[in-house]
Amino acid sequence: MGLISTILLFPITAPGYGLAFVINSIVNHVDKEFNNPDKIRQELMELQLRYDMGEMDEQEFNAAETLLLERLNAILEAQQESIGR
Repeated sequence: MGLISTILLFPITAPGYGLAFVINSIVNHVDKEFNNPDKIRQELMELQLRYDMGEMDEQEFNAAETLLLERLNAILEAQQESIGR
């Protein structure tokens, strides 16, 4: 009965499965981008360049740098833990 109900309800359930797949794909892509150490290093270099060009003051630079470094350290620690397991 499970196979028959699955087939009969497919026109109703398929859009839900499709939407769940798309949302899951987007979440995975965003997670990979957000947790990419190379991307954070690039952001740190851009931040330093903006500071050197005078686009931000020292307080703004320090606050932004601290956030990026904390994110980078958290990602690197998580990678080390997953490798160590």
